[in-house]
Amino acid sequence: MEDTAMGEVSDERWEQTRWVCTEFLEPATAAAVARDEPERFRRAVLDVERALAQAKQDGDFTPLHARYSGVMTFFSGRGQLAPEDLRRCANVSLDALHACAGDVSAQARWGGMTTRILETYGDALSLRIEWRPLYEILAKYLAGEFDAYNGAIPTAVHVAVVSRLAHKARRHFSAEAPSEIWHLLKPKIRALENADCFEGLGMLHLLMPCSRVSEVNHTRVSNENDTEKNDWCGWFEEWVTMAGWMPTNRFWQAAWFAIFAQLAKHDVGDVLNWDARANELRSTCLWFMEVPVGGGEGACPFGRRTSSRAAYLFSRSVNDSEQRCKYAVKYLAYRLPSERDVEKDADAAESAIRAVEALVDVVENYAHPSNAGRWTNTLAQFLTHAVKYFRKRVAAADAAEARDENGAGRNVSKKKPTSFARARFAAAMRRLVDKGMYNKVASLRFAAASSARDLAYIEPASILPLVMSRFAQAVDHGTATHQLTSALSVLTFAMRPMVVAPRETFFSETFADAGVPDVGQFLAFVMETTLPGIDANDPSKTLGVIRLYVAVVSNLAVLADPGDPANAAADEVFPFQWSDWIDAALGRFFVFFENVDPASAGKIDGADKHRGGAGGDGGASYL
Repeated sequence: MEDTAMGEVSDERWEQTRWVCTEFLEPATAAAVARDEPERFRRAVLDVERALAQAKQDGDFTPLHARYSGVMTFFSGRGQLAPEDLRRCANVSLDALHACAGDVSAQARWGGMTTRILETYGDALSLRIEWRPLYEILAKYLAGEFDAYNGAIPTAVHVAVVSRLAHKARRHFSAEAPSEIWHLLKPKIRALENADCFEGLGMLHLLMPCSRVSEVNHTRVSNENDTEKNDWCGWFEEWVTMAGWMPTNRFWQAAWFAIFAQLAKHDVGDVLNWDARANELRSTCLWFMEVPVGGGEGACPFGRRTSSRAAYLFSRSVNDSEQRCKYAVKYLAYRLPSERDVEKDADAAESAIRAVEALVDVVENYAHPSNAGRWTNTLAQFLTHAVKYFRKRVAAADAAEARDENGAGRNVSKKKPTSFARARFAAAMRRLVDKGMYNKVASLRFAAASSARDLAYIEPASILPLVMSRFAQAVDHGTATHQLTSALSVLTFAMRPMVVAPRETFFSETFADAGVPDVGQFLAFVMETTLPGIDANDPSKTLGVIRLYVAVVSNLAVLADPGDPANAAADEVFPFQWSDWIDAALGRFFVFFENVDPASAGKIDGADKHRGGAGGDGGASYL
């Protein structure tokens, strides 16, 4: 894709953003908002432009800052704004950030406005942003060059906002930016004898626009003997080699792997030779899990110390365990084989999915309820982000196929994981869900429940039998109340995908092997058997049952008995005697209200805290 010059932008990718909160206003109010808000926003942006121009002349920025809150209200109002006005607002707020040099609070405000626009409208809003001014602000912090003392909190907010802005703005850098950034930072990264290597690598991770990896290489001749080119293939080989220079340093490994994860996501044109370096990258993924394999302590007990300024500046992006785990699973999820990968090299495609299964083989036992430890939160993040990126990749490919009538998004649609890769990935994650749903740590229980819900939308035949069978087993067991509460929570999360799943899904071999009944019979069984769960002596179970009933009722269009004309369409799926059940449920609630003790309604004993649902009630309360 050819890049356009600065200022020459196109709105061909622009799509109106639907805001439900404004669409469901009173018709007269909604019409007034649609008619008047864009014009008000345009005038507000023009007013900011004039105030900025005046401030640059007389040096008084107070009138400019007074207009900040008024402009921000338009983004909270969720009105339909014109792309040219949004682009003008992004440019003027970015200009204001650079004009307020030295005032960290003002820069944080205007930088936050630019970030808000970029996050809300993404790459659909065509912009051209210079990377060097953002680099200079961050480099000034790393060098300790501050004009005045600003205090710890304003400085921290300023650093966080500018870092976030650079992260969101990099897809809008020019086509020459990748080679310019790499040529500037390469000497710093290679300087392993001092702290410049960490600062340069952190900058590279923050600024490098990896989304351009599949674009046509941009070549610019600056003189007779100098040609600058985005040589992504050569850079990738060099970067993987450089990542091995400090294998025991967490910051070094995480920053490089953050770049590799971004490249894996955006390399829809198969530009890079991933197979040649796959073993090195997958070994790093396992190292990021930091589980005590073979008697070790998980984390490496030695290694070079990261410079304090680099660790602080990039702490939100690479310098914590959650981010390391996130980058590892992002790489694995986006390297799942597509049809094109299978056609290219079937053995490499098989190896990619087997790598996920092998990693789950190692960490599965650490998710067991009896094996909780410092690694449990890491496993929760692994499961959450693995399913998240898997879902995002499948959704992006489906959306690309839907709009691919004229060839747009063709590469993205071709990177859709194959059916066998999706099924095997879901089966691997299902093993962690099965173990994690009963874990003693609330974060892993919640990760298991939410992951079961997301996977049930994509691969219902793989996940729903587990959810249904675990609930049936918990009901049959009777005495293991903590299992029933956990199974109830997971079932509540998965209720909507269960209701909307295709009817034929429940007649597959997977459901037959699991021994679960048809969805209609199962839901009837659930609604009947959970009525005793409304118990004044067990707040966690009672609240879990109520959540389940809300999930069932809110996902059914009509609550009517079989044979009722209003329920004709639902009789085939869920023929249920609602009138009898509602009478029984109200009876249980009346008994509950008669027996609950108001004096102790907000005090829960330790056992109930331990039995909290997947969300970690931390002591459920009726109040």
